[in-house]
Amino acid sequence: MKGFQKGRKLEKIGLKAQDTAELFFEDVRLPASALLGEPNKGFYYLMNELPQERLVIAGMAVASCEFMFEETRSYVLQRKAFGKTIAHLQTVQHKLAELKTEICVARAFVDNCLQLHTEKRLDATSASMAKYWASDLQNRVATQCLQLHGGWGYMWEYPIAKAFVDSRVQPIYGGTNEIMKELIARNIVSQKLLEPLSSLNLRSRCLVPLPPFVPSLSDKKLEYSPYPTRSEQTPHLSACLFHP
Repeated sequence: MKGFQKGRKLEKIGLKAQDTAELFFEDVRLPASALLGEPNKGFYYLMNELPQERLVIAGMAVASCEFMFEETRSYVLQRKAFGKTIAHLQTVQHKLAELKTEICVARAFVDNCLQLHTEKRLDATSASMAKYWASDLQNRVATQCLQLHGGWGYMWEYPIAKAFVDSRVQPIYGGTNEIMKELIARNIVSQKLLEPLSSLNLRSRCLVPLPPFVPSLSDKKLEYSPYPTRSEQTPHLSACLFHP
């Protein structure tokens, strides 16, 4: 195609299975039949799809976290030092507990965002939160899991080494995490969010609804149902707000 030129293949520190190259377009002319959408609307189409792209990155990050955790769990259960596996060490156990908890929290939030996306209700702020938090977590998990592998974690023959370098780009593409924080903060300080608390709708769409442990009577015994059936009148308490 006249005006199009492919540049050199770029060498990355991670994502080795994915080729990356520069593409140059200079005075490229196309027939009117090649137009997608309306003229001069390309920027708006791109902006409209950014939340979905950022949600994809968040999903990739959570999946990577779960993979790295399982790799590390398997490793500490078989790696022996001083006659027993390092999984017996309390410091290792506590670190695994911390990682597992953070990963589960991230999974819950990203799953909620996915549900909002399927209902066409995912907003840009929620997507930015998911992308920023999950990709940051991915890098923390990568660092801690590699540390638990010891020197072997620095060797290419162990999957954690590849996962470590692959994780680093996640906070960069799709909009840097610094930009994600800007978008989130812009929404927080907007006039709409400065309204009195009493006027806010508690059915928040930006965070995971927290199911209350509502007691229910069954055969004259008090039982606690973690996920009770909600009525339309039941308010969705959100992690966004703290209620007395």
